[in-house]
Amino acid sequence: MYTGLKRKRGDMSEQPESRLFLSYRRDDAEGHAGRLYDRLNAAFPGRIFRDVSGIDIGVDFVAEIERAISQSVVLVPIIGKRWLTLTDDKGRRRIDVETDFVRIEVASALARKVRTIPVLVSGATMPAPEELPGAIAGLSRWNALEITEADYDHDVERLIRALEVTLGGRAQAVTQGSPGSGGKVAVLRQQAESAAARADWLTAIQALQAAASLDPDDAEAAAQLRWVHGQHKLAGLYSDGQRLYQTGDKPAALRRFREVRVAGGNFQDVDNLISLLERELSPGPSGTGPGTRPPSRLKWVLGTLAAVLVILLFIAIWLTPDQPSADTTSAPMETTQGSQSEAPPDTSVGSEGAAASEPSAQDSTDAGQEPPAEQGAATQ
Repeated sequence: MYTGLKRKRGDMSEQPESRLFLSYRRDDAEGHAGRLYDRLNAAFPGRIFRDVSGIDIGVDFVAEIERAISQSVVLVPIIGKRWLTLTDDKGRRRIDVETDFVRIEVASALARKVRTIPVLVSGATMPAPEELPGAIAGLSRWNALEITEADYDHDVERLIRALEVTLGGRAQAVTQGSPGSGGKVAVLRQQAESAAARADWLTAIQALQAAASLDPDDAEAAAQLRWVHGQHKLAGLYSDGQRLYQTGDKPAALRRFREVRVAGGNFQDVDNLISLLERELSPGPSGTGPGTRPPSRLKWVLGTLAAVLVILLFIAIWLTPDQPSADTTSAPMETTQGSQSEAPPDTSVGSEGAAASEPSAQDSTDAGQEPPAEQGAATQ
């Protein structure tokens, strides 16, 4: 299995500055674009830029498009019958949406005054200025070239001759799978290696696509292309994680960096970033904010101590007597016992005790109650 590109540098591996940007909609003219790409790449190997719509998540696609356009001297938009009328999921014409790939490509080329050669396929006609958004209305002023199935080779040859004015002479004896293509394939692979050394994955993809177009049977070039596509995706995820972190969305950044680790291992030392973010997002010892997560042993000890304290508290409450209830019950008992102790007569008292009881009878007499014996005598 292929694991990477050799990191070589050299004069032969430098990417030519003058390139052609091939713009198209996959839902409109993907087949035509692929076929035309092979023919143009045979004439100008490694100088055809395409498939910007395949830019991965996390990559600033507007910046990538503008960078590619800035390195190009010709724009070739392929216009099919649905190029102008295709709509998005909201029912809007794609060409009217400011973030539409094709619109950005054409607008960037027109703003930079890049030579533009519209190519009409499948019987399409050139859009009128009033049918186009203002930002790309100038496209209608460029002369278009129609390519038909009936005269395909002749029409493509006309396009190549027109491009030679800007791109220079075509390569000699370089066609798909021809013996002369081997040397150029080697040069393109060196260009891809040089681009990979700079982490310029999009340029590496373009070079390897050109190599695969010239020699479809080159298995190593195909493996290199798959590897570069994977690195491009990882770079996009990593870049998106950095963007999320800078905007303050640390949980989302952590998820993105974990995706990078799953897909590509320790890409760009992502393991260290994951560890840092996990420490930043973990709760502090008090559980109220970010900090360092307490070790699991300390957490276990703290939990055990808390449980022991709770148990001791319950035991203390259970053993403590109910003081208010005991006081209330003892008070009547003391009163009853006091009254019962005073009731029995003191038998230890002698004649003085008996004498002390006599005034009671006298008191009764004084109150007007006659003794029974005296009342009987008076009656007689």
